[in-house]
Amino acid sequence: MEREVRRAQVVAGAEKRSGETEDPRSGERVVPGSGQGVCLDRREYHVLLRAICRKGHLAFAHEILQHMVRVHLPPDVTAYNYLVLGYAARGNAAATNALVREMHRKGVEPNVFTFINLVRACTLAGCPEKALSVVDPAFSWDFYSAAITIYHQSGCFAEADALYQQAVLHGKVPVDVTLTPADHALDLHGMSAPVAAAAVRYALKRIREEWWRCGPAAVKDLVLISGVGKGSLVPFRPTLRPAVQDMLVEQYYPPIDSTTQPGNAGRVVVGRESLLAWLEGKEGGGQGEGE
Repeated sequence: MEREVRRAQVVAGAEKRSGETEDPRSGERVVPGSGQGVCLDRREYHVLLRAICRKGHLAFAHEILQHMVRVHLPPDVTAYNYLVLGYAARGNAAATNALVREMHRKGVEPNVFTFINLVRACTLAGCPEKALSVVDPAFSWDFYSAAITIYHQSGCFAEADALYQQAVLHGKVPVDVTLTPADHALDLHGMSAPVAAAAVRYALKRIREEWWRCGPAAVKDLVLISGVGKGSLVPFRPTLRPAVQDMLVEQYYPPIDSTTQPGNAGRVVVGRESLLAWLEGKEGGGQGEGE
């Protein structure tokens, strides 16, 4: 690691030599007739930036980016992401946001890795909402799932829910989130516990909106299909079901009771009476969810 940092210091202090051209096969800077490269290729710059940022030499990493521009090898998203990761690990939201803005300004498109580390930086800095402004509808469900998990683990449930709602609006959630009139069920299969919690909160929000519009007659039992734990680390010892049931008790006031459906351990039933008690408790001045 130390050797890589010293090597990078030499590279950053070097000036572009006259007569250089670029090998179109590798992107390496070469001097005609010499047969040798005088600078590093893009892959080697990535290795050096990774080493420098891991050591915390972020100001020096910026010098490396400037050097790449001088030798006509503009930094790409991978190069920027090493700095984003470095600042995110230190909770420096301002610097991370500045880097993302610089990427946009220079025509470098941020990717999922960029945003996830921006989320991490903003949550560590106590301003988690700032990362939501750069969400791209083109991001995959894997991105949404990872970012929701980071928000959840940081206790930023409002931001996790906002991101889940965006995933629903952009059609990224891989399961049907529609509460069908027939069974009023929500399928949580394949979701992590943080994502499942966001999905349940989203469903409860919709139930509350329907209650406001149509009154108690619109409220039905809510069935949560959590699975029986076939994919758990310990087979048939589910982790999703207890996590969701705990969330209903801990994050809502009055607590929302639920039961396991008789004969089917993979289905959790939130009864109509429990939902009405929660809804009417909120109407009467309760604190509601997501404290």
